[in-house]
Amino acid sequence: MHWVDKQEDFDRAAAEGKCVGFETNGTPMLGFPDGVEQEPILRIEVQDLSAKQLYFLKRELYQHFTYTEIRHLHTTKHSEIAMGLHGLRVLAQRLNELGIRNHIVHDL
Repeated sequence: MHWVDKQEDFDRAAAEGKCVGFETNGTPMLGFPDGVEQEPILRIEVQDLSAKQLYFLKRELYQHFTYTEIRHLHTTKHSEIAMGLHGLRVLAQRLNELGIRNHIVHDL
């Protein structure tokens, strides 16, 4: 995953078909730019997180975020992740096991 802050970085990643992370309307988005791939997304809902849940999210999804940033993100807004359906199902199952509310959205 490549974090992008500028439109030209986004355009370059899209042209190369890379998975990108960016913020739109205050919501961090992870996935493929429109036109690169159309995949379902996993939405992680707004919720208070335990230390164990924070640790998992930092280790698996938000390596460049601090624990405080992850906690703030999920107590104020949801986040969305795009990847292949099998990968989403595996991740959703792991999140469910940890009690992290989420669901897969198929209609993009």
